Formats: sequence, C-alpha cells, structure tokens
Amino acid sequence: MPREDAPNVQTNMDSQEFSRRANQMGQEMQQIVQQPNTRAVKFIGISLVVLGLVYLVQNLNIPWLAWFNDQLLWPILIIVVGALLLSRAFRK
Repeated sequence: MPREDAPNVQTNMDSQEFSRRANQMGQEMQQIVQQPNTRAVKFIGISLVVLGLVYLVQNLNIPWLAWFNDQLLWPILIIVVGALLLSRAFRK
C-alpha cells in the first residue's frame, strides 16, 4: 500500500514509449546475432563436433570401445571443462 506522503509515480508506459523500447531491444538483438562472440561460437562449434564424434563412435559398435558410454561421457566432460576454467583462472 503506497504511503500518503510518497510522490505519485506513474508506472504505466504509453504506447509510444513501449514501441521505442521494443524497437531498441530488437536492434540490440539484431546486432548481437549479426556480430556474435567469436569465442562462444568456437566453443559451441567444437562442442558439437566432439559430441557428434562421440555418438558416431558409439554407433559404429567397435568392440574395443564397448566400455565407453554416456554415463562416462558427461562426468569426463564436466571434469575437463572445470579443469580448463581453473587453469585459465590461475594463469591470470
């Protein structure tokens, strides 16, 4: 409940202000899509290639790789990413 001595602040936005903010947000999103972060793109690309290779090897049914499964993939991947982040943090 608002206090009596508090100034009356209008919280409703008129349609022109809403339209201006929506256009501004759209332009910012368009700029982000057109100029993506190269490090993020590289990371996502490498991750997809590695994931694709893992699933390809699993589907080839190579006998000596029978021990390798999804239950090992994710913990190993988490450990490797964590180790990379820690090594980068300690280098700085």
